[in-house]
Amino acid sequence: MCHGIGSAAGRRVDPADFNEVKARLKRWIFGLAGKEPEAFVVSFCSGEETLAKAMCEEIRRLEPSRRHFSVEASESYREIRKRFRRYRIGLAPVLFTPDARYRRLRRAAFLLAPAKILAYNARLERHHLKLTSPVASWLFLRGVPLDRIFLRPRWLWPWRKDRTIRPQGHKIIEGRPRNPKRRSLAVLTPYFPYPLSHGGAVRMFHLLREAAREFDVVVYAFTEGEIAEADLKPVLEFVVRVYLVPKPRYREPRWSTLLPPEVGEYRSPEMERLLRSRQTDLLQVEYTYLASYGGDILVEHDVTYDLYAQVRERRRSFSAWWDWWRWHRYERRAIARFGRVVVMSEKDRRLLGAGHARVIENGVELERFEPRPECAGRRLLFIGSFRHFPNIVAFRFLTEQIIPGCIGAITRALLNQR
Repeated sequence: MCHGIGSAAGRRVDPADFNEVKARLKRWIFGLAGKEPEAFVVSFCSGEETLAKAMCEEIRRLEPSRRHFSVEASESYREIRKRFRRYRIGLAPVLFTPDARYRRLRRAAFLLAPAKILAYNARLERHHLKLTSPVASWLFLRGVPLDRIFLRPRWLWPWRKDRTIRPQGHKIIEGRPRNPKRRSLAVLTPYFPYPLSHGGAVRMFHLLREAAREFDVVVYAFTEGEIAEADLKPVLEFVVRVYLVPKPRYREPRWSTLLPPEVGEYRSPEMERLLRSRQTDLLQVEYTYLASYGGDILVEHDVTYDLYAQVRERRRSFSAWWDWWRWHRYERRAIARFGRVVVMSEKDRRLLGAGHARVIENGVELERFEPRPECAGRRLLFIGSFRHFPNIVAFRFLTEQIIPGCIGAITRALLNQR
């Protein structure tokens, strides 16, 4: 008798029977609530059509076993609620971009499935919005890249593992022979000035080539990877040497430092060591965020605090004021430390109010760029590197203030960005 009881107790429950019981219980519980037992995916197309389509396609690939629905901006909250009254929303992908036209649809998503929001940004990065991680969720909605929303400042979390990496080591590439009769000029740049894919590289390349007629030029540049031999060759034709230093991997929140974050991104002990041991007569520093290295000539590609002043006027938030205040404090002090400052225009010179500032305006290489008759069509081309902050400001001004006002007159306008 005892043997029989032991045999019954030792038997395992069949997983298929358990899953069947679980499924029946699930159907019964949600049936009482008037809901379908299976969870569905409802994608809210709360952004530009191309981004919304890409989001929906990705979520279908990620959740192939579920049924999928999509909601357009033309549907009201009442219509959406009525449509999905009997459905249980298990996941609600929602696009969050600066486009204010889709705010009503995003609000509807929060009302229908507040705990199921899978937020997508304009880069199609995704993040589950959770009450357990409110700071990260808030930062993601504010437009902070996904790999930075969990960053905490070193001074507050000194034990954190995700720290800034400032690589050691450098690479030296020899160019043309030195001329002992010439003075020498070292030029510090945040990137190698070739290929000529954006305005900063175009300006530096041509001015360095002209300077090389009278000086032996040595370039100190940060890199984010290997530079192709074909890109090195045009610069090596007129410089005597190139030092390449890996760019640091900066892992501090933008708000957490007294210095502008761009300054911290380029602080490199390796570059500091190289510049201290340089054997040149002069040091020219390109871009304001490299001014902390010191030198003789500072080239202000923009008056950066003025750009942030424009942002502050539009946003009127503490974060916008904080960015402006840091840049104004840093830039005014940097200008005073250099014997000569080069600016792009008379307007910039007047903004700085510095007697030692000189204007070297930007130009156009007419041999490379030839004017052509305008072609008929409705396609717009925006040219500008998004690594340069003023170009981001210009692009947002175009898309947020100019394009919406033109849509009524140009209903089929397309925007290409490069």
